[in-house]
Amino acid sequence: MTESTRITMWLADQAIRASGLFSGVRHPPGAHRGSSSQNSGEASGDPRRIIIRANICHILADIKRAVPLTPDQESAIAQR
Repeated sequence: MTESTRITMWLADQAIRASGLFSGVRHPPGAHRGSSSQNSGEASGDPRRIIIRANICHILADIKRAVPLTPDQESAIAQR
């Protein structure tokens, strides 16, 4: 699943939860309630990582304003 799809799915989930539309809906026994993958070959996304990845350019810009970074350090931070 692409990063943009993960972000879209996470945002949709947050909007549905905030709306309260399904607050009385019960999950069937054994149903997975966490983030899930579209197929078994894809890893499910952690919302924190999705948000960080979506904002990495802004995060790096803020870090570089506080601490001078070499291009290698900037790349290492972005990869991590």
